[in-house]
Amino acid sequence: MIDKQQIDRQFDVGLNLLERRKYPEALEIFDEIITKLEDFQDNEDYKITYESSFNNRGMARCKIAISQKDINLYEKGLDDFKKSLELSGYAEDELARTSLFSWQNIQYSTKEMQVFERAVGDGLQAQDQS
Repeated sequence: MIDKQQIDRQFDVGLNLLERRKYPEALEIFDEIITKLEDFQDNEDYKITYESSFNNRGMARCKIAISQKDINLYEKGLDDFKKSLELSGYAEDELARTSLFSWQNIQYSTKEMQVFERAVGDGLQAQDQS
C-alpha cells in the first residue's frame, strides 16, 4: 500500500516547485506520483491527486517546451491536460468541465501553441523528454 501522507507531501512539493518556476524538478515529482498511483487511480483516496498530477505535469512540460522550443514536448503537455480532463469524469459535461483547471489549460495552451508555432517557426525542435 502507498503512504497517502507521503504522496500528499510530495504533491505539495511539486506544486511549490511549479510556483517557483522549477519546471524540470516539478516534472520529475509529478512523473513519480503518476507512476506510484497508476494502480490506485480508481481509489477515492488517490483519484484527485492522480488526476491533478497529470494537469500539473502538463503545465511543467509546456513551460519547459517553450524554453527549449520543443513542440513535441508541448504536445505531450497538452495530452496530459486532456488525460486529466478525461480522468475527472467531466469531459462530456460542458458546464462542469469549464470550471476544471485541465479544461482551462487546454484552452489557453491551444492558443499559446499557435502563437508559439508562429513565433519560432522552423526553430521548433523534435525532442523526446519523456
